[in-house]
Amino acid sequence: MRLSATYHPILFIMNKAKEILPMAISIKGVYVNDTKSMLISDFTNDVVLEESDKVKFQNYRKSKSNTRWLPVGFEENHFKPELTQLDLASERENRTLCLAFNSAHDNFKDLVFIEFPHKFNLYNHTNDFASISASEKDIISTLLYQSFLFDYNRVVEEAKSLKQFSQVQNALRDKSKHAAIEIEELKSLQRDFIAQLISTVVAEKSRAFQLAIAVENDFVEHLSELKLSSERLNHVVSEAIDVAYNLNFGSSSLTLESIYLANINLNTQEELVKDRALEILDSYEESAKKCLMAGLKITGKNVAAHLEPAVSPPAITDAVKKNANRITYYLDKYPNKWKHIRAGLKPLQNLQLTRKAS
Repeated sequence: MRLSATYHPILFIMNKAKEILPMAISIKGVYVNDTKSMLISDFTNDVVLEESDKVKFQNYRKSKSNTRWLPVGFEENHFKPELTQLDLASERENRTLCLAFNSAHDNFKDLVFIEFPHKFNLYNHTNDFASISASEKDIISTLLYQSFLFDYNRVVEEAKSLKQFSQVQNALRDKSKHAAIEIEELKSLQRDFIAQLISTVVAEKSRAFQLAIAVENDFVEHLSELKLSSERLNHVVSEAIDVAYNLNFGSSSLTLESIYLANINLNTQEELVKDRALEILDSYEESAKKCLMAGLKITGKNVAAHLEPAVSPPAITDAVKKNANRITYYLDKYPNKWKHIRAGLKPLQNLQLTRKAS
């Protein structure tokens, strides 16, 4: 079922008028939508009005009156409100009721036109419409207007609430998508880190066995999901290579697949692998703080000397280069962290300059 707030309020009023006034010959609506286009509707078609017709209907949209009786065919011949009430005789012939409601999209009014049949009376349906007195017509127009006004305002308020709800939903959806993207990025970084650890063990084993060792993606994915510590991961990879070697004895090459992990005791109750990039940034930042406390400038030489254990300055440059992608990711993700080394450590500054240049 379609919610009432999803209708333009004039279209909703037209449908209600059709329900409670089944004898009406025609019901039309003129309204402005959220794109500021003016349309005329007769249930079957919603037509955007040409400029000339917009000007004609604007006379009614500007009117201060909320109810008005008009002659049949007024839209073709009588667009000026003052021409619709000439004398008592012509007033009696007016059997099209115009109801005007404050538009939700501009400073004028949206309109509903209801044409009553020629044979109509408050008390029976045999007399001519012209037999209805002016006071009776006022009663009809007032009752209908008040009834429709309540619904019109309700639809407008519900539409506002629905729009706000949709905005909140869209914001939550965007936030969820952003979080999902971040998770995928972190997973990718984790896979890269795991792959790097695996490649180190593979290189050592390849030299020891004197044969080429390839690694399938499913092998890396499987180990990425286990979240093993670095030490445990190295041990598991070494075991898997031994299993593959034994099962393919005499072969000049090996391909590591997840199947070789099937019979290995994989203890997942270990501490999570900490990304080397985070270890580098955190340890360098701590060393930079020690330098400042000692009254020293933050340079590669001073940071290297205050690390535990101390390393050579080239070792810092090498570590940053080897983990450049993940370091860049974390620097972008956490712009307020590692302030001291951002400002004073040259390898990090060169990394950021290279990224901006690309």
